[in-house]
Amino acid sequence: KSMRAIVEAMLPEGNPYRHDSDGTAQSVPGLTRDDCIAHHDKYFRPDQAMLVIVGDITADRAFALAEKCFGGWKAEGEIAKLDIPKTIAPEGIKRIAVPMADKVQDDIFLGFPCAGELDKDVYAQELLNVVMGGAFTSRIPQAVRKEAGLAYVSNSGIMTTKYYGLLFVYTGTAPANVNRAIDLIAAEIKKLRNEGMTADELTWAKRYLTERRPITLETNEARAVAYRTAEHFGRPMSYVADYPDIINKITLDEVNAAAKRLLPENGYYVAIAGPEVKDK
Repeated sequence: KSMRAIVEAMLPEGNPYRHDSDGTAQSVPGLTRDDCIAHHDKYFRPDQAMLVIVGDITADRAFALAEKCFGGWKAEGEIAKLDIPKTIAPEGIKRIAVPMADKVQDDIFLGFPCAGELDKDVYAQELLNVVMGGAFTSRIPQAVRKEAGLAYVSNSGIMTTKYYGLLFVYTGTAPANVNRAIDLIAAEIKKLRNEGMTADELTWAKRYLTERRPITLETNEARAVAYRTAEHFGRPMSYVADYPDIINKITLDEVNAAAKRLLPENGYYVAIAGPEVKDK
């Protein structure tokens, strides 16, 4: 619930990404069969679809199968236009409370807008996330989990679309430790923004992203997703193989300059789901 609360805070009304794709207990019961048919007719179109085939098959055979299965599928009417309002960056710290008295600990999500997939900083952002909280030995897990002993899990991640991204930091801790955990997370973000990462950290982050890359492409399904994603973001098909080179070319000066552009000094959302915070 803390994750849902922070997404709704960061994305304005009218942004389709603001809504839970599974629906809610309030929205689903009101849907009718006609609603589903209208939605399908509006958005499920061959001129807005991608077909990716990966495996032991020739291109000729793949195209023949695609023609056989989908050749009669025709688009009708105008393509629906999606208006994607920009993400909202707060001034200062905006806290959102999600009371859940039956929980033992509080779940905390701290988040802020970041680069989208078409932004020049998107690859530097991946490196920053690794150093900040994207791996078990990153800065935030070390500060919150290992050094302060406030949580078992503490990490960060990025959700990106073409035009914007959302960066989240998560941890779960006792109500008495919530404010201290938030302060530690905010301090690490501010330090990374103002002082940057070290050369050793950059080398480690590059290895983390590039050496795990083959694991993410082990199956045909994974490769299909990778090629589909490249196409969706307007990248060449060579991007799937070129990704390690793209990451390895980023310099320390470039990633630290991106940190100043992307990481907030004191403007972010904090959503807390659980019992009342005790250390006010």
